[in-house]
Amino acid sequence: MREDFSQRLEDVEETIHARLWMQQGCIENLQNGMHINEVDKEILKTQWTRGDEAKRSFVGRWFQMSKEDVDTFSQQVVIHLLTSQPTSKVKLNDYNKTLSGTQPTIR
Repeated sequence: MREDFSQRLEDVEETIHARLWMQQGCIENLQNGMHINEVDKEILKTQWTRGDEAKRSFVGRWFQMSKEDVDTFSQQVVIHLLTSQPTSKVKLNDYNKTLSGTQPTIR
C-alpha cells in the first residue's frame, strides 16, 4: 500500500511538472507576443507623431506668411493668367476627322 501511494505521488509529481512546463511555454509565447505588439505600437506612434509634426509645421509656415506675401503672390498669379497664351490646341472631333479623310479614333 505504501508503494502504491508512493507510485501515485510520483505520477502526480510528473504530471504537475509536465503541466507547469507547458504553461511556462505558453506564458513565454504570450510575453513574446506582447513584446512584439509593444514594439509595433511604438513604431506606429513614431510614424503618426512625425506625420502630425509635418502637418503642424506646414500649417504654421502657411500662417506665418504675411499679408504682403499673400497679396504679392496673388498678384503674380493674376498677371500670369492674364498674360499667358493658352497652350492647349483644340483637337478635331471624329466628325471633322471623317470629313478630312482621316480615320476616327476608337475610345
